[in-house]
Amino acid sequence: MKISARRDSGGRFTVAFDDLRITLDDAEVRLLLAKLKEVAGSIPPAESHRRLVAQIKAANDPGIQALLRTAAEDDLLVLLKLGERDIGLRAKLYGNMSPRARAMFQEDLAFKFKDGVPKGQLALSLARLHRTLAALGRDGVFTVAHSTTVATDDHA
Repeated sequence: MKISARRDSGGRFTVAFDDLRITLDDAEVRLLLAKLKEVAGSIPPAESHRRLVAQIKAANDPGIQALLRTAAEDDLLVLLKLGERDIGLRAKLYGNMSPRARAMFQEDLAFKFKDGVPKGQLALSLARLHRTLAALGRDGVFTVAHSTTVATDDHA
């Protein structure tokens, strides 16, 4: 398979995988690189989780509500399971849920991942959550303190 990448004068990147071509902006390239590093083992899941939690804790409430509507339930359960001892994360997420939704998540969490999160599911869930936050950030829905979009620079 031949892989190539070029940057155009507008700052967008065109990546080609044989005959398949995709165009990405700077944020999408950084996110892609971060995911490739994560899959290759350069960014451990714990670091990926730490960055995700930091973004969520600094997010606006409408952004959290959009995340709760958009993200897969299992991915949110993984996030909550990994952050069981993180009072700030739980408060941010549960504070943006209805009492009924909160009760359902708590019940599902107690049942589904009582023995922990399978390693394969962990990396996939974190990657999907990062993609969801990036998409919501591009749409201007998910904003974090001191920024208007989700920070995707994994070198910070």
